[in-house]
Amino acid sequence: MDRAGISVEQQQFTAKLMRIDLIATFIFSISGLMVAALQANQHFLLPAIAPILYNVGQIFGAVILAPSKPFSLGPITLPAFGFGVYGLVYGIIIGAALHLAIQIPGLIHYGFHWTPSLDIRQPALIEMFKVLWPRLLTALGVQLMFMFRAILASFLQAGAFSAISNGWTIMQVPETLLGTAIATALLPTLSEFAARSDWEGFHQTIEKAIRVLIALTLPAGAVIAAGIHPLLRAVFHLDDAGTNLLTITARVYMLTLCGYALQEVASRAIYARKEALIPLATIAIRLIVYLAIGISGLVFFKPFGAPIIAAAELSLTVEAIVMIVILNRRMKEPVRIDGVLLKGLAAALLGGGAAYALAVMLPGGAVFTAILGMTVGTIIALVIVQKEVRLLLNL
Repeated sequence: MDRAGISVEQQQFTAKLMRIDLIATFIFSISGLMVAALQANQHFLLPAIAPILYNVGQIFGAVILAPSKPFSLGPITLPAFGFGVYGLVYGIIIGAALHLAIQIPGLIHYGFHWTPSLDIRQPALIEMFKVLWPRLLTALGVQLMFMFRAILASFLQAGAFSAISNGWTIMQVPETLLGTAIATALLPTLSEFAARSDWEGFHQTIEKAIRVLIALTLPAGAVIAAGIHPLLRAVFHLDDAGTNLLTITARVYMLTLCGYALQEVASRAIYARKEALIPLATIAIRLIVYLAIGISGLVFFKPFGAPIIAAAELSLTVEAIVMIVILNRRMKEPVRIDGVLLKGLAAALLGGGAAYALAVMLPGGAVFTAILGMTVGTIIALVIVQKEVRLLLNL
């Protein structure tokens, strides 16, 4: 064992998985350029769908490739390939390939072609490098948080890292659908407002986005948390202890959903202003808060296990708040959320409560009642935040 509690065999196994995962990294590096090309042509639909398909690939790996037993959902039975943890990595590669493939029709439509050329004296290229170097350091900070997550999890009981990894992936599904999709679509618009010094339009767009995300992510997290337990049991085929650990961990991650989504929009607003040093500073704050919560959890609440490490990602919420405060100081008027926070909390309480009550009280299979409860809970929540839902159409 080394000081992180990981054996040499585990380190070698991890290195092997990372080498395979580099295939996905290579695909993503190409796909990122494709996203930029489409967005430069004011096309946002396919780049917005791409992250969703990436999550589909991950879920396919977890549900089909990794398990050794077929996945059954009522009358539907899906095959299982039994690749184990390798199946999760293969799922990531498949997701990356789908992330790239969905954009190919758009590239064909706009007649995209690549011509090799390099002129380092171009003003646009020089301006890009001014933003690029702090962005690279910020990306390094994000990766450090993933590394710290793995290190902290290695001190916990067996199965903790899997619960943390799967719980985070589950949270990323609604986060990608809401936070990433909206933030990605807004970046070119915000950049155009900033380039024209149209700060009124910039302010209104940011305010609408924040209101929409608060109103949608709070009830989304609550409804998913309320009905997720039987779904996880059906998908992951864990024993009672493993299912309970994953359920609690995923529910804690749902508490971070709103912060994740707000951070996505706030960071892109700051990058649109070409103030790349601000996210570099806030990632340092995030890491400090993350480590403070994570290490304190290991010292004082270690028996709680994986959910403690999941709670450390509330550091994203702290970072989002700091970014929004900085943006408010940069704009003539602060972002006004009025009563949307209370409305979002009310939608979360009523929608989540209805989802849980129906899942528990209705007769029938656990998976069916959970899905029905979540559907009803979602409808209740959307009725409460319908005004903000309409704002989404005007972003």
